[in-house]
Amino acid sequence: MSLVWHRRFGRCPYRRGGRLSELVVPRDLLRPVAERALAVVREGLRARPPLVAPPALVPLTRFRRLPPTAVDTVIAALDHDATLRKRVSADTSEREVGRVAWLWLCRPDAWDDELREALGELAELDGAPGTTEAVTDAQLRRRLAGAERARARAEEYATRVGAENAQLRIVLDIERSERAALTSMQDALRNAAEEAGTERARAIAELKRIERVLARRDEQQRALEERDAFQPPTIAPAPTALGGRGVDQGPDVAALRSLSNRIERSLGDAAVTLVALRAEIGLTDIDADTPGAVAVSGPDPAASARTPRRRHLAMPRGLVEDSVEAAAWLVAGRPALLVDGYNVSMAAWPDADIATQRRHLERLLGDLVARTPGLVIEIVYDGDALGVPASALPARSGINVRFTAHEVEADDELLAMIGRYPVARSVVVASTDRRVRDGARSRGANVLSAHQLLGVARA
Repeated sequence: MSLVWHRRFGRCPYRRGGRLSELVVPRDLLRPVAERALAVVREGLRARPPLVAPPALVPLTRFRRLPPTAVDTVIAALDHDATLRKRVSADTSEREVGRVAWLWLCRPDAWDDELREALGELAELDGAPGTTEAVTDAQLRRRLAGAERARARAEEYATRVGAENAQLRIVLDIERSERAALTSMQDALRNAAEEAGTERARAIAELKRIERVLARRDEQQRALEERDAFQPPTIAPAPTALGGRGVDQGPDVAALRSLSNRIERSLGDAAVTLVALRAEIGLTDIDADTPGAVAVSGPDPAASARTPRRRHLAMPRGLVEDSVEAAAWLVAGRPALLVDGYNVSMAAWPDADIATQRRHLERLLGDLVARTPGLVIEIVYDGDALGVPASALPARSGINVRFTAHEVEADDELLAMIGRYPVARSVVVASTDRRVRDGARSRGANVLSAHQLLGVARA
């Protein structure tokens, strides 16, 4: 078995009693380190860019089995190149190369003492001739010191692991408690979501019921208004039985006054009932002091038969009512297009001031009129707070801009304008306001949202 002398010269932390430490390591124990070092050098040379290797080791990378002299060359290169030793130690472990080779390669603190002890133990176990020595008191003391250091390291490691385990147990307990709290919160949120879904379904059902009631009331109100408009009430002459006088003598004034009072009381009671119903469902658009706005039990069939009603245009198959394509189809029919001005401009240019919004809207709708001859557009704004004319468009542009009076809303003006067009003329109202849309539908007009109108105008 060949031996490799390892000497340390110059200033060395392993000087013992003024003499340099000198170690003799069998070559066979260092062969695994040498072979591993050559493998690391080969991988470094194949890397891009290649890693620098000691020049003496480059020719040896072609060997599959290192001869003894090549092992000595690799060991000498490792002994003088700390960088190469770090690369090799990072790529191997003590289990692969053995305790002696690992100490020689990594060289931790007091590695030469541990290496001597390891070599002594191997010599005692092997019993090789010429290598066994009598165990002296100094060797025993060194072994005892090494064992005590190993025990101290083991105890330190055990203490550190115990502390880490205690911390991990604390963290685990916290995680478990947080998980339990999150699970409880998740269950509570799930129950709340189910209850909210149930409440939403009930609210939707109640809303639909109120909408049906409101639609019937609106229909009755419109029928009463139409009957009052086309058939003004007349008072027939009182019969002769009243007061004992004939027709030629004129009606009994007291009887007519009593009949008028009863009619007024009936209309007042109906108005109070309708106002209470509107307030219950959130609408306040009917004045309780206006008898003409009171809904009756049903429309007059004779008046409905005499008065033609406006019918909204039915969509062709394949068109969705709230799509831009449906809006383009309605505009192509050249209807009277009534636009809720600020409702549409706020949706298109919410960050601009109202004067700029009006200019943008009127310019955009002017382009739409230019592309659609015969289209008439009326834009209604709430009262002109700035006192500035809304538009400078010429009359032939097909756009009519108007502002409502101080106490009149644009919603009411739009709904009133529908009745000013002949029933044969199709009318389209552009607004996102629900009250305007419902009122327009009940009056036979088609409706567009602000999104639909802007989509058609910008196309």
